[in-house]
Amino acid sequence: MKKFILILAGFAMSGIALAAPSTYLEFAYITGGENNDRGGNEDKDGVEFAGSWGFNENWYAGGIIGTYDSAVDNDYINANGGYVQTINEKTSVFLEGGLWLGEQDNGAGEDTDPRALEAKVGLNSALSDKLGLFGTFSYVIGDTDDPGGDDDLKNFIWSLGGSYTFTESFSMNVKLVDGVNGVNGQNEVLRIGGRWTF
Repeated sequence: MKKFILILAGFAMSGIALAAPSTYLEFAYITGGENNDRGGNEDKDGVEFAGSWGFNENWYAGGIIGTYDSAVDNDYINANGGYVQTINEKTSVFLEGGLWLGEQDNGAGEDTDPRALEAKVGLNSALSDKLGLFGTFSYVIGDTDDPGGDDDLKNFIWSLGGSYTFTESFSMNVKLVDGVNGVNGQNEVLRIGGRWTF
């Protein structure tokens, strides 16, 4: 009986293609946004430095350091980690959890320190050796640290984008993000990133 169970387990494992989370560094430019558009004349853009370390065949940990300025200046960090599973040769899914911490300069000495927890599910699919598509869906629970009212936030966020691989180590990606996490000040933004994979 034990041999039979081991044989079945071996067949099951051989049918599962294990993903290999990539280790990378990324620089991104962010533009647009409606969340902090108070009057419509402010420049709304920012930059992010992101990274991820795939420490075994399925698990990874990473983070983001960024700033995004509009009517409110937003500085933030994000620590995250997750699990990647390959579905077939071209498609993988991942589950990720993250903690966001921010500092917002609202002017007139009204600084706030928002924070949030995020649960994310994502899908990556390769259309070819060079071109890929990806999307994510998140649920955020946050504390906006708003001194003037209710500082609790619960919200859904989605993103959709594509990537193009130029070399084995360098690629670029573009994605549209819609939804407020209460920490980075962004909503309906376009993010353009350059990624160096190791």
